[in-house]
Amino acid sequence: NFFEFYVVKIFLKGDFFMSDNLVISPENVNLPKMNAFQRVISAVFSPGKLMSDLEQKPRVLLGIILSVINPAIVMLGAYPMFKEYLKTTLEMSNANTGTELAPEALDSLVNLFSILTPISGAAMGVVFMLIQALILWLVLKIFKGQGSFKQILSVLGYSQVINFLSAIVFILTTYLTGTYSDFGYNSLAAVLPDLRGNFIFGMAKSIDVFDIWYYVCAAIGVATVSKIDKKKVYLVLIIMFLALAAYSGYSELRAAALLK
Repeated sequence: NFFEFYVVKIFLKGDFFMSDNLVISPENVNLPKMNAFQRVISAVFSPGKLMSDLEQKPRVLLGIILSVINPAIVMLGAYPMFKEYLKTTLEMSNANTGTELAPEALDSLVNLFSILTPISGAAMGVVFMLIQALILWLVLKIFKGQGSFKQILSVLGYSQVINFLSAIVFILTTYLTGTYSDFGYNSLAAVLPDLRGNFIFGMAKSIDVFDIWYYVCAAIGVATVSKIDKKKVYLVLIIMFLALAAYSGYSELRAAALLK
């Protein structure tokens, strides 16, 4: 019959072993598509599976939404304590500069900053993720890696699921302690309170369980879409992590100087 004739023809011509069309590469294998819920769950429990899915079809909407929500939710989710934190900070700043404000004026400033700060945090969250994705994409091109800007943005976006978990934990600990803080209790800064105002303390704020988890998840995704050596990917992300930690240390010094 026709099928037997075609099989014999392939073997006689050697096409079965030699034809490039019959070589199956991992890139050409279509994995089962994941729905939105499965992708979110996989970001926590199976990042490798998630990143393979995003490699085939990158999605950026959720990442953009989370980059807006995550910075704002840590403030709005514990709003009463956040306002009290703002008030205390403004009082300390005014006392150190010798500025006196009437209680009504202070309350007005607190109300204003309690609105502007979450808005600016949300805006900066999106900008930061876009800049981070652009830097990674350019660096990967230097290493002759694959991957589009959209794929990198998608990887970072879904890694934001880890940051969302961090925000939830931060809100819960804030309500349990009754005190709002500028760092998480799961960071190294929590065990170095005597170093507040120090460069090391600022860096310690960034050495957080969830931050490390985020970068590991992102590294898995970047390695998946770029097809370059994993060691190079981890090196790039470690450098990026340390650079941000150093900036956090510098910011801590500046904040301490303003409160002196």
